[in-house]
Amino acid sequence: MTPAPRRRAQAFEFARKKVLPGHQKRFEFPVARDALGAQFSLQAVVLHGRRPGRRLWVNAATHGDEVGGTAIAGKLLDAVNPRELAGTLVVVPVVNVFGVMNRTRYLPDRRDLNRCFPGSERGSLGSRVARLFLNEVVQPCEVGVDLHTGSGGRRNLPQIRVDLSDPEGRELALAFGSRVILDSRMRDGSLRAAARELGKVALVYEGGEALRWDRGDVEAGFNGLLRLMHHLGMIEQSPPAPSEAPRVCDWSTWVRASRSGLVDYLVELGEVVDKGQSLAVISDAFSTSRVRVKATASGVVIGRASAGLVTRGDALYHVASP
Repeated sequence: MTPAPRRRAQAFEFARKKVLPGHQKRFEFPVARDALGAQFSLQAVVLHGRRPGRRLWVNAATHGDEVGGTAIAGKLLDAVNPRELAGTLVVVPVVNVFGVMNRTRYLPDRRDLNRCFPGSERGSLGSRVARLFLNEVVQPCEVGVDLHTGSGGRRNLPQIRVDLSDPEGRELALAFGSRVILDSRMRDGSLRAAARELGKVALVYEGGEALRWDRGDVEAGFNGLLRLMHHLGMIEQSPPAPSEAPRVCDWSTWVRASRSGLVDYLVELGEVVDKGQSLAVISDAFSTSRVRVKATASGVVIGRASAGLVTRGDALYHVASP
């Protein structure tokens, strides 16, 4: 029996224009000009497959200093061929272009863009960017991945954050296959919360640190996206399986410095620790007084500070537990 021919996709409408099946197209959405008249724009790349399928968006640099996600997005664009794709992939390598240009987490008015959603067309700059992103990128898609890194002098273990009470979110997180899947509540003003209000499922990937990218963290995020796309039926080739089964964690806690001083970190990212285990030693400038910082709970280390000098109360280790 002759196999039935594959159904061909229709043109995909994006930003009031059409992208033909098997094609890739770049879009620019003007946002604002600086004081010298230079135009800043939100840019998106649409890869529309020849065959019908799911619609996935991937975005990075919602925080302008988190460039690791931008490296993942670029690697994904280089790897995916729209002629071999089922469905549609929308990639926004930089959401907060203002922050990226200034190498800062925030917008020029010091607002956190990931607290500005769902936004408004007549609000602050962050509010306008948020509304534009929701209308033009999130609305035509079904599923999304928001790429992040650690911030404030901290590095994160590759991980997925999702609301585990949502069956589809849990399924997609397991398909992504990150080392840790952390149950994460919705935050008011976040992209993930706003997407949920629109009936979309969004995962947050965390991996690495601000203002730099690590090859291992980028590879982990890239391979996770390929596994997710394979699970969604968007690509046929099976991506590399994760090196270990994801560790699903229901909660997490920060271990903080009990005093100020120079810190010697004893435990690395990904290590499993026991409650009461020594994680770091803090000493004064003369090494005459030392204090051990101990784990307040058993679990896996998913975040660690990198500063050599800390102040009492600073977050040193992020520990997640089942």
